[in-house]
Amino acid sequence: MKLFKVNDWIFFLLKTVLNIIQSITWRYYGIIEQLRKNPYDRSAHVCKIWMRNKNKSNHKFSAQCKFIYFHKDFSNPCIVLNDNISLYSLNEKEAIFVDCGNVDIFNSKHDSFVYNTQYQYAINLIIMPIASFKQISKEVLLPKIPMVHVANHGRCGSTLFETI
Repeated sequence: MKLFKVNDWIFFLLKTVLNIIQSITWRYYGIIEQLRKNPYDRSAHVCKIWMRNKNKSNHKFSAQCKFIYFHKDFSNPCIVLNDNISLYSLNEKEAIFVDCGNVDIFNSKHDSFVYNTQYQYAINLIIMPIASFKQISKEVLLPKIPMVHVANHGRCGSTLFETI
């Protein structure tokens, strides 16, 4: 148990130091300004995941704070329509997607829960403002037939206990 707390503390300290360094370099290279002024066609912020840690005290299933990541590129929001990219988390300001490479996140051989598979196999985070997320969702064409989407992954009822 103490090893886990030490591991969490080291991750928190490393993340804090790297976030300070990243903030300084982002300001120097103008990435912060680009984040504020990015037009829609470059509003998907692609970040390379360097490290991950699940903290027992953080009960949110899908949270970007569980990752240490670095800026990779700004891309068109259409990138999230690729088959290997899936929605990981939503909040009031942004939508967070993960790129899991060639891993089928819905295959229960990896894990019973999709969010665990996403966490484990994520290569990149794609963060976009909620306005871009709403706009890209309007661009997705749906067939004009009655349709029901049923995700085929394991459930045990524990998601009822997640607090938003």
